[in-house]
Amino acid sequence: MKRTLLAVLKSQQEQLRRQQEQLKRQERQLKIQEAQLKSKQEQLRRQQEQLKRQEAQLKREEEQVVQNWIPSGHVPDQEIEEIEEVIWYDEKNKLWTVYNPETKVYVSAESEEGQRWLHYHYSKMFGPGTYNRLRQKMVAKHLASGENAQVSFKDLAGIIAGYLDEQPFQNNNAVALTGHTRGVYSVCALDDGLLASSSNDKTIRIWDSSKGGECVQKLTGHTNWIRSICSFGDGRLVSGSDDKTIRIWNLSQGTVEKLTGHTGYVYSVCALGDGRTLASGSYDNTIRIWDLSKRGKCVQTLTGPTGSVYSVCALGDGRLASGHFDKTIRIWDLSNEGKCVQTLTGHISAVTSVCAMGDGRLASCSYDNTIRIWDLTKGGECVEKLTGHTRPVNSVCAMGDDRLASASEDKTIRIWDLSKRGECVQTLTGHKKEVYSVCALGDGRLASGSDDKTVRIWW
Repeated sequence: MKRTLLAVLKSQQEQLRRQQEQLKRQERQLKIQEAQLKSKQEQLRRQQEQLKRQEAQLKREEEQVVQNWIPSGHVPDQEIEEIEEVIWYDEKNKLWTVYNPETKVYVSAESEEGQRWLHYHYSKMFGPGTYNRLRQKMVAKHLASGENAQVSFKDLAGIIAGYLDEQPFQNNNAVALTGHTRGVYSVCALDDGLLASSSNDKTIRIWDSSKGGECVQKLTGHTNWIRSICSFGDGRLVSGSDDKTIRIWNLSQGTVEKLTGHTGYVYSVCALGDGRTLASGSYDNTIRIWDLSKRGKCVQTLTGPTGSVYSVCALGDGRLASGHFDKTIRIWDLSNEGKCVQTLTGHISAVTSVCAMGDGRLASCSYDNTIRIWDLTKGGECVEKLTGHTRPVNSVCAMGDDRLASASEDKTIRIWDLSKRGECVQTLTGHKKEVYSVCALGDGRLASGSDDKTVRIWW
């Protein structure tokens, strides 16, 4: 019995010894791994330092590139910004000219002096690194074809045009217009480079986008939030408000006309394209058609929706499209007693905005975070569903037949290319809060309004 106990004890001691040896081996292995980790961390630190040195060197080289393009001394940026255009076509002499801030005159863009200032202005516009890479591509192309390395003004214009086709907007190429004291609900393009915005602060502001976004007019009169604005294209602006009224502002004459009839918030207004009639959609579940040639008389009231009318847009052929709280889109024939001729279903939440595209297509967006493209020539078939936004989409606008912009509560604007099966080709960031509205300015630029109280112009 005693021998058995001793044997068991020895066995346990041997087992304990082996466990201790195993622990020591594991400790040694951990120390080796710790040493390897420290070595890797040190290597990573050195790589980061090397990367910082390379970035600093690249920045110095890019700054040197810009300095090499300046004829004599640096000209303050604000001095350049005081002129309307740095590149201007001289109709009299039939040549392109570029502004020389030192002499304060325009010189031929093909001259040596003009070339140097052209390089300077372009490098400031696109960033020296990006512009230098584009320019070097053109130089390489010349050399490969046996030409000299001289890059002409036409070459530079081609470089920039090609770059803008690939990158229509740059996040750093945006100007924020400030002045509203609450969220900006709607933006719309006016004539002569003007832009209008409406806000929860009960005001409408008119901005001159050709002068860096200067606020040139402030319109007051509404007594509640202004949800929607649209242009008549003849110096008149239409607004719809939570005060249940629509107002027609004549910007050149300074007069205003007030339309009443809705019994709920006016969420959307749109011109019907004939210069005299407009449509409005309301929380009271109706759409009203107003004839301004008849002193703003309501000539039609369209009923049928079971929820608020969030958006209305003209289709250009006597028909009207509307987006509703009940998740539907409706097509109305105004020439046939305002009958609803189509109801489009597919969205799984309220439809917040609709806009007409080319070739009989219609775009819509929704609180369901999606955008849908409908082909009205195919019975209202949904031909594309665009996904990518992570929160409700508040606004869509056409940028030509195959491009579309959308604004979302995820604080972004997305650009979609319908010729590429609805691919999102760019996401614009910069707004600090929900983006409520987006509109094309007609010259390649885009405007947006946000709950962060700003209007942004992107190019």
